[in-house]
Amino acid sequence: MSNGKARKKGAEMIVAGSTPAQIVQALRDTVFDPERQQYAIVTIKDIDNPATYTGEATSQYNGALTKSGVSVQGNILSSPGELKAIMQAVEKGQRESLPIADILMSALEAGAAEGGDKRCGEQKAASSFITIVKPNDTEPYLNLNILDQDKTGQNAVIMLRSEFESWKAKH
Repeated sequence: MSNGKARKKGAEMIVAGSTPAQIVQALRDTVFDPERQQYAIVTIKDIDNPATYTGEATSQYNGALTKSGVSVQGNILSSPGELKAIMQAVEKGQRESLPIADILMSALEAGAAEGGDKRCGEQKAASSFITIVKPNDTEPYLNLNILDQDKTGQNAVIMLRSEFESWKAKH
């Protein structure tokens, strides 16, 4: 998100059929300032081999967990247990055969429950979003955003849950 040139390069490489490992290697070029970035690449073509990279200049409590078709990552986390809690929420949703939107919402909630974004204190999250694009679509199937809440405001994940429930009632 924070490096538009890296995002563009990664997208081009996905379209060109590069593997996640090849993409991460290319994005580690110094032109993309990789030590201040975090990358996670999961592609349909190479779904069993997601690849991640977390730069050394990112905040404490950072990292990534991957499994086939899934990458959970963070670099401004409040606690080291967040990634595990998020992955557990994803795995539970998969076992229960939940729709991807429900899995993503549960994963966001699990991360916030474990501490959320360390910059947000008790609020846990100032921004939260879910975007899903189906194959062959040009517009997102689901695109909910709660962005840049005031630091004294409500947890953005809680606000997103409310938006999500309204969206589900209509769909």
